[in-house]
Amino acid sequence: MSEDDRVRIDTRLAGQLKRYHTWPITGQQTVAEHCWQILRIYYSVVDIPDLHMVYYIIFHDIGETATGDLPYPVKSQNNTLKAEADSLEQRSMYSQLQYWGSFQQTMLTDEDKKFFKQIELIEMAEFGMDQVCLGNSHGFIVADRCLHAVFENQPCQKLVQYVIKRIRLFFDQCVFFVPGKGDWWSAAKWERLHARK
Repeated sequence: MSEDDRVRIDTRLAGQLKRYHTWPITGQQTVAEHCWQILRIYYSVVDIPDLHMVYYIIFHDIGETATGDLPYPVKSQNNTLKAEADSLEQRSMYSQLQYWGSFQQTMLTDEDKKFFKQIELIEMAEFGMDQVCLGNSHGFIVADRCLHAVFENQPCQKLVQYVIKRIRLFFDQCVFFVPGKGDWWSAAKWERLHARK
């Protein structure tokens, strides 16, 4: 096993990978914090946790030891690069889980994957909101993009209620913030979205 391989199979180091490393942020977020924050949101919006989902949330980004956390615009603007990076990340994740004897086949339905993605986007929106509260206006772009994506993809009732609470808390914490014009910044619009369900 090469020296590089020994680093790549260390799941502890995977948790220390830095996110948003190409974006101007205040402080730093690691993969481990990102996963914990997603798990916190997940437990806030489900009645009975699914262990497959919990397992997926904890380990979903450890494969980034092979690629780093590729910026969203890079993946969204280059399908070939995204596909190759996804393949490298999958192989890296499986190598780590096999080495530690914790490999499990995590089978998520399409509905589970959609639900997970919405929770992940909410976590990223929260990160952006925190950045705004810390005085980093660049965080608005992250929060706005992510909230918009969740709003447009028909979130379930519990996610809508969670976002309403998060937006209200954000405005309580960040009184100097003036939001954009998108509906996804209005708790009232989220409530109407919820009422349609």
